[in-house]
Amino acid sequence: MATASASGASGGSAGLIAHKDSLLNTSLQALNASVNVTNSTVKYIDVEEDQIAPGYAVLLMYLMLFMILGAQTGLVLWRKKHKRSYDLVRVTTCSNWLGL
Repeated sequence: MATASASGASGGSAGLIAHKDSLLNTSLQALNASVNVTNSTVKYIDVEEDQIAPGYAVLLMYLMLFMILGAQTGLVLWRKKHKRSYDLVRVTTCSNWLGL
C-alpha cells in the first residue's frame, strides 16, 4: 500500500508540473506576440570587453617613467642653479600643505 500511495502522489505532482509548464508556455507565447519578436530579427553580437593592447600598456608605462625622471631631473637642476628660489618655493609649498 505504501508503494501505491507513493506512485499516486508522484503522478499527481507530475500532472501539476505539466499544467504549470503549459501555463508558462502560453504566457510566453502571449508575451512574444505582444512584443512582436521573431527569431529571425533577434541578433546577438559577441562583444569582447574593452582592453588595452599590451603594446599600449608598455608604452604608457615607459611614458610615465620618463615623465617622472624628467620632473626629478628638472627639480635637481633647479635646486643647483637657483638655490634661493627653490628653497622659497619649497618652504611655501610645505606651509600650504600644512595649512600654515
